Amino acid sequence: MKIVINSKDRTDELKALIDTGIQGHDDEPHPVEVPSEINALALREAQTESEYQEIFTRLMRYRDNVDTMPFDIPHRGGLRGRCSVWLKRKLWTLLRYQHDRITFRQNLVNSLYSSALEYERDQRRSDIERLESRIAELEKGKRE
Repeated sequence: MKIVINSKDRTDELKALIDTGIQGHDDEPHPVEVPSEINALALREAQTESEYQEIFTRLMRYRDNVDTMPFDIPHRGGLRGRCSVWLKRKLWTLLRYQHDRITFRQNLVNSLYSSALEYERDQRRSDIERLESRIAELEKGKRE
């Protein structure tokens, strides 16, 4: 890799700095990969609007949850960066119970919205099926 800044090759100058920054990243937890069946890219598979809505509703049920699990805190290198991460972790430890209370309530609201949307979808489907069968009966009666 070559690093060019302001039309000057600065690779040798920045290589040591980059190497020291990379060393600590191997010990840090990596983000969890989302399984393909609940990945938003699954929406590309829909061929019709109703398929899209079906996939979207299923994905929304998986994603209607807010969590307060530990996560990687991005930081600068050096002493200042380490100090800021330490401070952020301590603040998170102190304030996490407040976040947990808020996210619990938010998860209830999100779950209710998801359920309401699924109920409305199912209700519309049953209404459409009922009306289609009624139309078919009326057309059958006209033919006779």
